[in-house]
Amino acid sequence: MNLVYGKTMEQKTKTYRSLVARINRHIKENSWANTPMNRWCVGVVDKPLREKSECQQELGMDIRNYMILYAYSKKIASQLEDYFLNKGLSKSTVLCNNSEDCRWVYIYKSPFLTL
Repeated sequence: MNLVYGKTMEQKTKTYRSLVARINRHIKENSWANTPMNRWCVGVVDKPLREKSECQQELGMDIRNYMILYAYSKKIASQLEDYFLNKGLSKSTVLCNNSEDCRWVYIYKSPFLTL
């Protein structure tokens, strides 16, 4: 049984389960066997195009494997973010400006930095 905030995954909405599966598939398809989960960042925003450009400015290079999904509600978006943060993903530093419109969940892999 997979518990997610007091409910099993099976008790979550079909939308939630579908988005979890899509994000998990995206991570799996775009990770090497030894890619640490904390290289992946997750967040919730109200304006997805603005967020991507802000992340690129912050990192100083192109972000990799960017994916954005519409979660249909603020509640589902927040639950998705919390679920993936608990799985070990990092929280993006870009904040949602209008909390009522934060219905977009995004994920990306931070670039591998070499010295």
